[in-house]
Amino acid sequence: MHHKIKPTLLLLLTGFIALFALSFWQVNFASANGDPDATRPAGNQIITRLSLDLSCESGSLTVVNLSDEPGEEAIRLIVLGEYFIITVPMEANETVVIPLDYVALGIPFPLTEVIRIGAQSNDMKVTDELGPCDGPPPTPTSTPTNTPIVPTATNTPTNTPVPPTSTPTNTPPPPTPTNTPEPSTTPTNTPVPPTATNTPVPPTATNTPIPPTPTATAPAEPCLKLTKTLDGPFRTSDDLFLSDGIIPVAVQGENNGDEENLFYFLVTIEVENCGGTELTNVIVEDTFSNEAQPFETDDPGNVVILPVSDPFDGMVKESLTWDAGSVAVGDTATLNILVGTEFNSAGLLEPTSFGQSVFYNGQDDGTGSASVTADGGLSAEVGAMELAIGNEVTCVGSEGEWDSLIFVSGPNVDNHDKCAEVVTGLPILFTATAP
Repeated sequence: MHHKIKPTLLLLLTGFIALFALSFWQVNFASANGDPDATRPAGNQIITRLSLDLSCESGSLTVVNLSDEPGEEAIRLIVLGEYFIITVPMEANETVVIPLDYVALGIPFPLTEVIRIGAQSNDMKVTDELGPCDGPPPTPTSTPTNTPIVPTATNTPTNTPVPPTSTPTNTPPPPTPTNTPEPSTTPTNTPVPPTATNTPVPPTATNTPIPPTPTATAPAEPCLKLTKTLDGPFRTSDDLFLSDGIIPVAVQGENNGDEENLFYFLVTIEVENCGGTELTNVIVEDTFSNEAQPFETDDPGNVVILPVSDPFDGMVKESLTWDAGSVAVGDTATLNILVGTEFNSAGLLEPTSFGQSVFYNGQDDGTGSASVTADGGLSAEVGAMELAIGNEVTCVGSEGEWDSLIFVSGPNVDNHDKCAEVVTGLPILFTATAP
């Protein structure tokens, strides 16, 4: 005999599970609050896309699992110099929208000025602005949108089988004198022997079944998709994402250890096999303007950068070649490039003037475009990316602590105080597909 779980007990169990899942999200949301060493979320095998949606009425972080497998993504929030880690368990191809609690993030209300909030995973970084806001902070909805709904009495399944009644409704009536069959002495269902007119006709050549003709299958078509993304800035010494977007301008090299690439922007190049056959001999090429300098990649064994970086021979246009090899059907090959800046002929670190285009299009339109080729004549190319800075601002209070650099003017030694904010909206993303 099978025992069924009563609906009341089922409701209690489901509610307990939902409350436990909610508490798990809140613990992970606050687990790194105030920890300045939490600069990189833990690695994993899934690929995600992030987006922030901030307003005075509500705020949310959307996480999209682009992978065909489940996993866990750790996301770092940067708010007013504080760090928060959100750990998000995800199913394959799942989208999760996480409400943001402004009070828990330490955002003061009313908010009299614009602040910038950043979010960073292993795959990308995004920022958005909030404020000014009048009035008290909004009351957040603390449950993610993918939390299962607890069944209630109104959504209990309505298809419970109805047991049969004790009295059948289709019992035939007992025979009466009027419907009792009359016996017959002569059977009426004696089979009729076949005659010449109803003897089966054997198949002839005209009605023999014709077997189907096999249809040839067309070969799968090749396809590749090139994606290039530019994001940042980051402080090179510890990979800190600079959510205020402020970088130093015209840093004196000889007074600061001739150190190039004090900050960098992250360039990510992806080659996706979107066709039905393996891509072979996949080669990616990219070029960089005089000010920009690609100085590190995550696949150095298959990347060649020329000319080799030299802090005393700056302002040259580097070219990068990446041998991505073969890419299986449905797979994506990815290369991350750290791009900093070079010294000009006067020994000043680029950028050296305000309102300047820093990367790629700094000198001409022929730099900053990426292209990919593969066997079979496949090729794709994306255009140049331009990155500009605004007017002069102070370096004091910047997230990069750029005022700690040294500035010498004659006999006077002072702190560096020439900075600018990146005014180009980031990240920039270009795509191209072939054929």
